[in-house]
Amino acid sequence: MGIGSLSMGSFLSGIRAFLWSDLPPWRMGLSAAIGVFIAVTPTIGFQTVLVVALVSLVRGNRGLALVTSGIANPWTIPFIVYIDFKVGSFLLGNGSWVGLTERFTFGTLGDAYMRVLVGSMIVGTTLAVIIGALVSAYFHRKGKDKSIIDKREEMV
Repeated sequence: MGIGSLSMGSFLSGIRAFLWSDLPPWRMGLSAAIGVFIAVTPTIGFQTVLVVALVSLVRGNRGLALVTSGIANPWTIPFIVYIDFKVGSFLLGNGSWVGLTERFTFGTLGDAYMRVLVGSMIVGTTLAVIIGALVSAYFHRKGKDKSIIDKREEMV
């Protein structure tokens, strides 16, 4: 069965299965949390692959995870890296962002990367918990609202 014999209905159902699935609220929250966490890690260039792979492993909503990982884009990445660096510097001790390019060596690059990596773990975990809880609560409420509407329709 080749790609030419793929019907439009099966193609659309495949897209729906990839993007939107009927999952419990906690799994929707987990999907969003994974997307946000990976977005703030220094994995630029591999983020999309990592997000899809991790969310697929936990059988989450890939579409939601990809949307939330979109916080890392060309306009926000400099801010994300700076915040990660500052948090990492706070935790690991003195690290100076000013003059980093003037004293650029592989040693300073490794030091800066370590600060960004450590900072991203803290920032990513914090954002993942917050976003995951908010998304989970949203879908939990949406599920309750849907059941209330369904019950009203049954009464009529």
